[in-house]
Amino acid sequence: MSDNIPVDVFGYALENFTKEMVVQGKYTAGVVAAQLLAMALAPKNGKLVAGNIHAGNILLWLPAGPLLSYLAAKGCSSTYFGTSIETRTLSSTPSGISAIRGYVALQLVGTVVELVRMIRMERKNWDKQYKIILHHIVSILACVCTQYHRRLMPSACCLICVEFSTVFLNMLMFTKHASFKPWVKKNIPWLGALSGVGLWFTFIVFRILLVPYIMYRWIADHTSGDPSTLNCTYVEVIFPFAVAVLVWVFSLSWFKLIHKGFMKAMKKLFKKNHGKGGSKKAK
Repeated sequence: MSDNIPVDVFGYALENFTKEMVVQGKYTAGVVAAQLLAMALAPKNGKLVAGNIHAGNILLWLPAGPLLSYLAAKGCSSTYFGTSIETRTLSSTPSGISAIRGYVALQLVGTVVELVRMIRMERKNWDKQYKIILHHIVSILACVCTQYHRRLMPSACCLICVEFSTVFLNMLMFTKHASFKPWVKKNIPWLGALSGVGLWFTFIVFRILLVPYIMYRWIADHTSGDPSTLNCTYVEVIFPFAVAVLVWVFSLSWFKLIHKGFMKAMKKLFKKNHGKGGSKKAK
């Protein structure tokens, strides 16, 4: 194998698209196996497949979310910020390649999980699942587009950094899921508050602020006339940008609910502490 062929953290090369899909299949098979193991380890709450698939996915993301976010951040830290247009267009790193492949695998499994959840819901509640599933599908396609052309990977890694917010979202779901709630309440009752604050903060940083910056830099790079961007096709330039816009719009709509829940929790905490202080003074 030539030294100039990029490889991921496991040593799998980034070559032609046919071979890339074989490697992607290995990543996906690994995530599927991890999902099944997590389902087996999760406390049983109904039938294994129907009732435990979401609990298993939550357990899967507890380690997978931080690892994915770390790989994405490492992949773009040296190739996206403070670099040349050529570097942002043509470079790749082992951690960045693994982040993209891991993201596709996790989102494929996540799409199946959300579809199963939607089927089990009452039809009137399906609307809230549509955004999540659409978000998964278009994000997968954007990454596959990057894998096909083997360009623009630093930007893809930077966009995957939005999953830093998912780390705290998953922790929050862990505290609220019926399979884990009793254990959390008994052993780590503070996790819910920590997750809520972390979700609110990381959502602002990585979804509300970072995504528009990525869109701005994307436009600036591809309208610069730099020779490294001239071979980029309209599909690989326009489609990922459209996905970033969609992710940002969805994030804004989701943040309304997150902010509302965050402020409600803060007011409740303030009243609780204020009430305690008032009681002490009264005594």
